Amino acid sequence: ADMQYQMAMSYFAINRYEKGTKLLESCLSTRKKILGDHMDVAIAMERLADAHIHFKEDYANALAHLEDAIAIRRSSLKENDSLAVSLEKCGNVCKKLREQDKALSYYDDALQLKRLLHGERYTGLASTLQEMGDLMNEMGEYEQGVKCIDDALALRRQDDASDQADIAALL
Repeated sequence: ADMQYQMAMSYFAINRYEKGTKLLESCLSTRKKILGDHMDVAIAMERLADAHIHFKEDYANALAHLEDAIAIRRSSLKENDSLAVSLEKCGNVCKKLREQDKALSYYDDALQLKRLLHGERYTGLASTLQEMGDLMNEMGEYEQGVKCIDDALALRRQDDASDQADIAALL
């Protein structure tokens, strides 16, 4: 399974997405049989979700893989940045599927986890706040959307290493 995973990543790197996706699906199947609900299974699910998002625009399958990966990560009782990234990706996929309330819920979960792990002044909150703000604006909840984007901007401004392009994109 590890060799299949590495080969799949190599195929993705040379733009052979169909071959890479098939190898990743095989890797996932093997890992599930051998490992059950294991972190390596969650990682393979997340990579397969990425393939569905970026190469096939198959958001429904991507969401299913991400939700399964999140369930495994949550069962490990170890909340970490990888779980927050998966939650935010689920929000992005739900947004593409026009499931706005579900997207907002995933973004909120990601935001709360990032705050728990890193505190209120963590600049990594900015990306989630920006996604939430954009979504709220799309939903017509402009006051909440503007607040989220203002909060994201404030976090990015406090970070000396923040790219000026990131800040400009929020203005």
